[in-house]
Amino acid sequence: MTTTNDEITFPGPDEIEGFWALDKMHAPRPVTPLSFDLVVRTLAEGFTKAQAEYDCPIMVSTKEINHYFYVAFHPIPDEAEIADRMTRYHSKLDTMVPGVGKTWDEEWKPEVIANNVPLKTADYSGLSDDELVAKLDELTEQMRHQWWIHGHINFVLLSSSAFCDLYDTIMKPDDPTESYQTLHGFPTTSVDASDEGRAFREQLDQFLFEYGWRHDAVYDLADVPWRENPSIPLASIANMMELDDSDDPEVVYQQKVAKREELLNAARTKLADEPETLAKFDELYEAARYSFPLTEDHAFYIDQLFISVFRRFALAVGERLVAKGVFDQPDDVFFLYRDEVVAALSDGSDQRETVAERRATMEAASRVPAPTALGNPPPPPEVPDPFMDALVYRLLGMVPPEESTDPGALKGVPGSRGIYTGTARVVRSLDEATTLEDGEVMVCEMTLPPWVPVFSVAGAIVADVGGVLSHTAIVAREFGVPAVVGTEVGTTAIKTGQTITVDGTKGFVYLDGRSATEAATTSTAW
Repeated sequence: MTTTNDEITFPGPDEIEGFWALDKMHAPRPVTPLSFDLVVRTLAEGFTKAQAEYDCPIMVSTKEINHYFYVAFHPIPDEAEIADRMTRYHSKLDTMVPGVGKTWDEEWKPEVIANNVPLKTADYSGLSDDELVAKLDELTEQMRHQWWIHGHINFVLLSSSAFCDLYDTIMKPDDPTESYQTLHGFPTTSVDASDEGRAFREQLDQFLFEYGWRHDAVYDLADVPWRENPSIPLASIANMMELDDSDDPEVVYQQKVAKREELLNAARTKLADEPETLAKFDELYEAARYSFPLTEDHAFYIDQLFISVFRRFALAVGERLVAKGVFDQPDDVFFLYRDEVVAALSDGSDQRETVAERRATMEAASRVPAPTALGNPPPPPEVPDPFMDALVYRLLGMVPPEESTDPGALKGVPGSRGIYTGTARVVRSLDEATTLEDGEVMVCEMTLPPWVPVFSVAGAIVADVGGVLSHTAIVAREFGVPAVVGTEVGTTAIKTGQTITVDGTKGFVYLDGRSATEAATTSTAW
């Protein structure tokens, strides 16, 4: 066993079957037991079902280790079925993937809104215990279905990857993120929210009803959304009110629209005498242009909204169990597994000791830096899988960072171009991020859509996880903020108050504050 402290241990490489990655992007902290059953396990089922519809030979499995969420993208177990699927896989990608964005806009998004919005105000107090169990199963199946939709949405990443690869072949840009800038400057739910924010003081209640279902993590029902604790959006608005006009999100957004059109026009001009390549360029772009808005919008309606309304129901069940004397406060429900909740509704058995024990083990686990990977990594495939490249590498950034012999530098993934030297502030939650001062370098584990307002305050971003298609990288490019993602150890290697230089073009973070020019002549790490 890999021993971390007296209470928490993790299995060593040869003590666990398979290869498991910590999903630090979506669950950087321990996840409550009920959330594992209702959210995490249904995610694996929904994703795997969606991937099978493309004849993808990859499935998703999850593992709960010390309350941390570990995920594996691995081949399905039947080798004969793999061989059968591979006869159709690539042709299905060619025919199905280009339509994913349009299907979201025209079918799945309206469906998700119609299902989720009424749950904002649903009243469960009149349901009997049996009816609460039935509703629990109904919402769990709905969660599984929405993860199935999300599983389809994941494939739009192949469209953006294919387009950006073609752009790079044509334009050969010095900036590795230039091709991705052609996909920016489209409206999203998060951008729309900033307009609501302009009248925030007069419309707070309405704002929170519409947008207050956001929370700091993704997969945990126990995470408190804005509507229950509006201090986070209030702090973000206070910071934004101090910004110069040039930093206004609407001004920055229009700049990205202009930059997008400039890059696209330059590429099309270069292809004027190559009609076949130009036609392919436009065909790939039509599919790829949905990818970044989808990153924000699916997270808003599925990852954030549905999980928050599911939380409302879970708390209603918690209130019923408090009335039965099962435990003392409604949020104790999150520390029971699904079958334990159902049993408690039936027999009213005292669960205080179980809840107290699990609260204690989660607290102990939260003080431990969980290993980013467990087990032995498999050998690379003989033929790269485009889905794995887009989702696991370009989005999640699940690749080992390059080792450095230079103690004054970190190497990550170039997320957003530019070089910036400033004072670091390490933030491990959105609540902490609201204390970011104008121009500081935000050093974080990951970001999600609720973090968008703090990007307007940051001078640069350093993130532990993520690839070039991650939320952190996308939003940093939208705001024109230099960013390096996928450093893995940024939040532990960097201290608040430290002067650092972020080179978002080359993916370097210099911990001693040296300039990029100085680093080019002094660093021997690469």
